[in-house]
Amino acid sequence: MSTEDFRPASDQHYHLVQRFYSDRLHKLDAGDAEGWAQSFAEDGVFETNARPEPSFGRKAIETETKNAAGRLKENKIQRRHWIGMMTVAGEGDPHLSVEAYCIVVETAKGEAPVLAYSLTLRARLACTGDALMVEHETISRDDL
Repeated sequence: MSTEDFRPASDQHYHLVQRFYSDRLHKLDAGDAEGWAQSFAEDGVFETNARPEPSFGRKAIETETKNAAGRLKENKIQRRHWIGMMTVAGEGDPHLSVEAYCIVVETAKGEAPVLAYSLTLRARLACTGDALMVEHETISRDDL
C-alpha cells in the first residue's frame, strides 16, 4: 500500500478485518485446513516468497494447507501466528486492502517456544456488508 494512496478504512471495517484474521488464524493454527481455505474466494490466490509458485484456487490452497498441517503434526510442532501493526484501507464494498506484520512461533513437544518467522502480510479482501473473503494474499518472509 503506498502512503500516497492510503485512505484508512472506517473503524467498523478495521475491526471486521481484525476479527476475520483472528478467526482464520485460529483455524490455521488448529490444523483446520478446510476452514482456513474457506476464507478464500473460490478463485483466490495465496502466494509467499518461500515457494516458487502461488497457489491458485480454494481447493489447491486447502490441499497445500492440509499437507503443511500434516507435517507439523507428524513432527509434533504447534505453530501460532500473531498478527499486529495492521493497516486497513478502502471504503468496503467491494474491496479492502490489508497490510500487517506477523510473527510465527513454533513449539515442539517438550521444548521451549521459538520465534520461527517474521512476516509481512498483504491482502486484497472482497467485502460485502460484514462478509469478507480473501481474493489475493501475499506473505513475505523477512529472512528471504
